[in-house]
Amino acid sequence: MFFVLSILSHKLTLVFTCVLTLVLCIPLLVAVLKKYRSLRLAFIFGLVVFFLVAAFFAFRFFRLHSPRFMDAFSAPQFFPIIPHGNLRDSIGFCALEMSLYAPLIYIFAKILLSEKRPNRHLLLLVPIIYFPCWDFNTDMGFRMWMNAIPLGIPLIVYFLYLLLTWNGKSLKKIASIIFGVLSLFLLGATVFTPKLYDPKSDPPYTYYKKVIETIDLESDSLLIAHLGLNHVYTYEKDLKDALNWLPNFYVPPEKLWRLSRGVNEKRIREILESSGALPESSENLIRKIDSDYVLVREDLWQIYLLHEDGRIAEALSNWYNPHEVRPSYIRKPKKSLQKKQD
Repeated sequence: MFFVLSILSHKLTLVFTCVLTLVLCIPLLVAVLKKYRSLRLAFIFGLVVFFLVAAFFAFRFFRLHSPRFMDAFSAPQFFPIIPHGNLRDSIGFCALEMSLYAPLIYIFAKILLSEKRPNRHLLLLVPIIYFPCWDFNTDMGFRMWMNAIPLGIPLIVYFLYLLLTWNGKSLKKIASIIFGVLSLFLLGATVFTPKLYDPKSDPPYTYYKKVIETIDLESDSLLIAHLGLNHVYTYEKDLKDALNWLPNFYVPPEKLWRLSRGVNEKRIREILESSGALPESSENLIRKIDSDYVLVREDLWQIYLLHEDGRIAEALSNWYNPHEVRPSYIRKPKKSLQKKQD
């Protein structure tokens, strides 16, 4: 049940779940090899072929669906810079604690490996969870490192438990007491731990609600608005569609609108009028919302950018004014729709 839930929840948990399952099967595979020694070579050959095929399809999968993943590697970094820039900028002082997990888990793994402790096949999880070749300067590498934190903590605890319970029953009792007291302490300490979530860093959702209050588009219309604002619009306007990309599907011109930011309504009208593209009745097609936002029909917005000064148009093609089509790995159009567009 947990296996099925894990592989259905996310692509990353699918990978981790399959890897963990294979690692847990190692004792079973070793037992089979010992029992059927005559089939050892055939069995090993089958495993090699299986992993080669799996690696090929995994490469194809990530190449097609997660191109960011393919660019997230660098030279090995077993011990990250403490604290690393991205970690420090994101979570502040907690980056020091999180950066120490990597050397700690490698040290424990080395001790267990050298002492030939039981269940040492689980050490294969160490270079997988704390993969040394992530590039922390890339978005995907940084995210993968952050994902390693909740995966690594229970593994560190388990390795520490193996080290403390290796010799004798009395030490096992002492280890149990230590872990019990430590667990209670950590549970109580969470109340005093600095919060990673800072409400002050949230987008100004209250302001966004005021921005969309006077916008009343038809239910089959699509609004283009930057990230955050598009979610507020959808939530507050009875699930009307809002997109923070240019649509890669056909939308009737009269149904496609944009909330532009950082441009003057009068400037848009002047440019459109001088280019002869301003409709006679344009009061409802270009409307000032407040000092920051202007509601404009998308076809008029594109004409405006085309005739605006190049430097100004380039400056307006920013995060607040979505200007790119969603990449194919986010949403691939159906073949029938693609044929229709062609």
